[in-house]
Amino acid sequence: MPIITKLIDNKLSTLDAVINQLESIRSETLIQEELKATKLFNANQNVSLEDMSIQFNCFSLSYPSETEEDVMSNNFLVVYSVNNEKPGFIIDKNSRAATLLRRFLGCANKRGEVEIISSSIDPGFSKT
Repeated sequence: MPIITKLIDNKLSTLDAVINQLESIRSETLIQEELKATKLFNANQNVSLEDMSIQFNCFSLSYPSETEEDVMSNNFLVVYSVNNEKPGFIIDKNSRAATLLRRFLGCANKRGEVEIISSSIDPGFSKT
C-alpha cells in the first residue's frame, strides 16, 4: 500500500501563495540545497463535488537524498484548497513529509508553519 500524507499550511493563506512560493524556490539555509519543484499544470485545476469546490495543482519535487550522497530523491505533491479555505497538501511520503514541505516552502525556522493533520491515508486500493 502506498504511503500518503495529508498536511495543512497555517502560514500561507491561499493556494496561489503556496504555488508562487513553490515556483520561486530559494534556499534559506546555510547548506547549499538543490531543490526543484516542477508544476505539472499551467493553470490550476477545478473540480466540483456536491457543495465543494476543489482547486488544485500538482508538483514533481526533486531534492538531495538524506541517506545517499550525490543521489536525488523525488516525490509527487498535490496542493489543493477546498472552498477557498487554507491550502492543503497530499504527498507520497510519510516519514519527514512536513520537514520536506518546510524546506520547499522556505520556512527557515522549521517550526509550526506546516501542521500535520493526518499521518497517512488509505487510498482504498492495494498494489498486486
